[in-house]
Amino acid sequence: MRFDVVALVAAAASGARLHRLPRLLRLRGGEDAATDGGGGLTFQEVTDKLNRVPCFCLLRADGSLAPISADDGTAVHTWYLDPAEAREALELMAAAAADELDGEELSLGVTAMGTVFEMAGGWSGTPGEADAAGAAPDPSALRLLGPRASREPLEAQLRAAGLEPGSVVVSIVTHDDAQRDDGTLMPLFFSPADFEAGWVRLKGDDLEMPDGDALMVMELRSLCAQMLGPQGGQLKVAQFVASPDAYAASSEATPWPAPREEEGEPPPED
Repeated sequence: MRFDVVALVAAAASGARLHRLPRLLRLRGGEDAATDGGGGLTFQEVTDKLNRVPCFCLLRADGSLAPISADDGTAVHTWYLDPAEAREALELMAAAAADELDGEELSLGVTAMGTVFEMAGGWSGTPGEADAAGAAPDPSALRLLGPRASREPLEAQLRAAGLEPGSVVVSIVTHDDAQRDDGTLMPLFFSPADFEAGWVRLKGDDLEMPDGDALMVMELRSLCAQMLGPQGGQLKVAQFVASPDAYAASSEATPWPAPREEEGEPPPED
């Protein structure tokens, strides 16, 4: 699989056009979207696309976030796109901090990706404030991590280029032929394994799957920036697709932040 993302990140930071974008935008019907005066997608449209994807964190018994120790020992509030990684982190933390927890049970929390993306500075490249029902942690201690299989190569390439991965480390994997024949859907996956499973669901076993080296890989922040750009309308049919395990786990996890309770009607006056 080609994993040339360093140029994409650098180009996005400088405002240059991403060199892989023309191929990614070769969508059926995409040319019409680029010439009908619609321009790029709106911030809300991109956020709505992101919010279709659940991501997972660790929660304490009182519903507050449980930070995870990063490689440098700092406490970081971390969200995972892969629920298996979140469960693994939960087990490790429960074992490592057993004395501190004193019998308190940790649980899996779930947050829409658009919320975490904004909190972690996905739009600006630097962490920023977010309104999360007054419960948002320090934004400098947030991470949004894609599945390990696609995240670790991205981190390695960025560091080899002298760049720190930052607080959002998520890759997008897709292929032109993954889109629907009628041009109404372009699925965007988060790992090669997700792509393979999605290909079978969308195309069946009869159509040969593209070779791994033919897959296209983009960094999430770069892609979102392009969605907002003048050609972003061509990606109106793009849809982020999480793994079936993620969707199943999201129905069992506890929402964070907790939904605000609706204020009731005032009692009638006597």
